[in-house]
Amino acid sequence: MSSDPELERLLRNVRETLPEPGPEASRRARARALAAVRRQRPRRLRTTLVVGSALVVAVALGIGLGALVAPTGTAARALGVGFLPEPGWYALQAAAPATPTQPQVIMSANVPFAPDDAVLGEAEPSGLPYSTLLMLPPKGIVIVATFTQQDHLGLLRSQTTSASQRARALPPLYPERDVPFRMSDATPFIQFGTQVRPEEPLGQYQLRASLEDWYVDVHVYFGAARPPEALLAEAQRQLDRMVVRTAPRRDERQVTRPAVSQAPSAPGIVDRTFACRPSLAGGARKLDTLARRGSGRRGQSWVRPALAGVTTNISGSAATAVDNYLVWVGTGRPSAEAMVPTGPFVLFDFPFRVWGTLAVNRTRCRAATGRVALSRRGLVGGEAGVFPEEFDCTTSSVVLVRIRAVTESRTTLKTYRNFVRTVVPVKEASIAVQTQAGRRLSFAQLSESGKSRIFVAQPPCFPG
Repeated sequence: MSSDPELERLLRNVRETLPEPGPEASRRARARALAAVRRQRPRRLRTTLVVGSALVVAVALGIGLGALVAPTGTAARALGVGFLPEPGWYALQAAAPATPTQPQVIMSANVPFAPDDAVLGEAEPSGLPYSTLLMLPPKGIVIVATFTQQDHLGLLRSQTTSASQRARALPPLYPERDVPFRMSDATPFIQFGTQVRPEEPLGQYQLRASLEDWYVDVHVYFGAARPPEALLAEAQRQLDRMVVRTAPRRDERQVTRPAVSQAPSAPGIVDRTFACRPSLAGGARKLDTLARRGSGRRGQSWVRPALAGVTTNISGSAATAVDNYLVWVGTGRPSAEAMVPTGPFVLFDFPFRVWGTLAVNRTRCRAATGRVALSRRGLVGGEAGVFPEEFDCTTSSVVLVRIRAVTESRTTLKTYRNFVRTVVPVKEASIAVQTQAGRRLSFAQLSESGKSRIFVAQPPCFPG
């Protein structure tokens, strides 16, 4: 679906004269488009081929030429969405399509995206291009749209077949709308103190919509807290270039299976010790140690992998809540929708497959050489449940944390935002925490089977 008649006419003409691109052509076009974005060509060169560049980006987004002009009445079954960027704009799409528990994410900006906000050339699936927003100039604009299946949010469409029934069943926060979405329907929003850049506030607008079988959340960020009309109009022009397509039903698609499967590589071992600084709260240094068992197993993957971690009070914003972790490790293969838990009020997603199966906060921890025994001697505890078992500990200004993990394949810890991490699945792991003087505080063990155990010293650690 597209609202630009001239663009639709040009695309239809192209479709009549050119064959549909095959898988190999799509792969090459996508690689070339992403390489062009990374090279960041001068603005005047990007403005020369409007229609041609739109087609390249469309192919790179996985949107077929015929899909761009699909009728609006087509029932949404699986989703392919993206932005045809205005000249001077950039577009990203999350690698994973929408699933019942993981929204589809697309982004567009009139500034280059920061490297941290792209994972292997795709949009970071949390839906928050945080690094780009932190550096957004006064005339900068970033648009993020997420598409979530309505059935996942409790709408029983199988029982509401008519348009009037669907309208009565829709939550009031998601009114029925059609593309193009209008900036005039968006409202300024600051939810739960989540101004992304409080020291230099952004203009933040939100639009909610129900589009066929999807709930859509559109967030528009401006580098100026009160964007002028010219910026609002520029954002509207880019919203006009959002395209949506739907995929055929499962029984309409050709199901293929891989001819061969790759044998797993040799397992690896990560065994590192860090000196970490807990935050100061109420005149005392405090940290929380936690663990949970795995749940939601689906074949070889886990929706909620077994987890152990150590947190402290660093971030007061939901947008950066993951920064409260000093370390964490999750065992077993995380599913695409598996998220690092950040508290009872989840406003932003932090997928394991992006943020890491094992991660260490590099702003609060540094490599250390102290000896830390992987032992529960002198500690009390036992099996952890499916909900995190948390213990608050009062401690000294620096603690030693040792992590030992057996990974499915050899790996190293690489920098990602405020962490060093690996995304390789972990088979089994242990985390031990002690003071620099050698007093044990906590010990956790977990395995890919989902089992998890946690032990703590009492005092100074007590149930949270």
